Amino acid sequence: MALESKKKNKKDVIRTALHGLKNAFQREFSLHLILGSMVICIGLGCFFQISLVEWSFTILLLGLMMAIELMNSSIEAVVDLVSPAIHPLAKIAKDTASAAEAVFASISFVSFCLIFIPKIVDYIMW
Repeated sequence: MALESKKKNKKDVIRTALHGLKNAFQREFSLHLILGSMVICIGLGCFFQISLVEWSFTILLLGLMMAIELMNSSIEAVVDLVSPAIHPLAKIAKDTASAAEAVFASISFVSFCLIFIPKIVDYIMW
């Protein structure tokens, strides 16, 4: 079966991406946690008036966290499609994608702590 080449216009590309995002939010609870983290970090950033560099890192880390979760969800869906039965290689693929997400989440958490903990301590001690 040959794949048909279909030229998409900009509206179709955006519509497809938004549909994928909506679908992911309906199926993945972890995206809700990431969205909650985004709200908290943006709220803290506004409250503490973080610097432009700190905003850059915060937005970059939050965006990458969301993107990595979406990639992880995609990998899991494809693995489930091609290997509906339990298979050791399918488990490795899913576990490895999940591990990549966990590593990045840990790095992001440490980075957010480095940005926000000193500001919170200064605010409390003030």
